[in-house]
Amino acid sequence: MRGATGLTLAMAVATVALNGSVRAPDGTPALLWYVLPLLLTGACWSVARVEVYPYTRWAAPAGQEALRGIPRDAPPLSALAARGPRTPRDPAIRALLRQARPATRSAISRRRPV
Repeated sequence: MRGATGLTLAMAVATVALNGSVRAPDGTPALLWYVLPLLLTGACWSVARVEVYPYTRWAAPAGQEALRGIPRDAPPLSALAARGPRTPRDPAIRALLRQARPATRSAISRRRPV
C-alpha cells in the first residue's frame, strides 16, 4: 500500500510538472483524477497500519491439546503439520523441506514443534 500511495503521488506530481499547471487544457483540475486513488490507497494504508492482531507464539490451550492428540503414526501430512519438517522418515523429503524454507522466517516458523 505504501508503494501504491507513493506511485499515485508521483503520478500526480508528474502530471503537474508535465502540464505546467494544476488545470488541464480544458479548464478542469488535473489533480482531480488523483483524489479517489489517493483516498483509497491512503485509507487502505492507514487501516493496515492500525490493524494489529494479538498473535501469540503458541496455539490456544484447546489447540495445543488437539496437536498433542495426533498419534506418532499419523498420516504424513498430519504429522508434518503437528511436528514439523523433521517428521518424514525419508531423508530426501526432509532435505527438500529444509531447502524450501523462506529467507525470512517468522516467529511462528521458528518455534519448536509441539
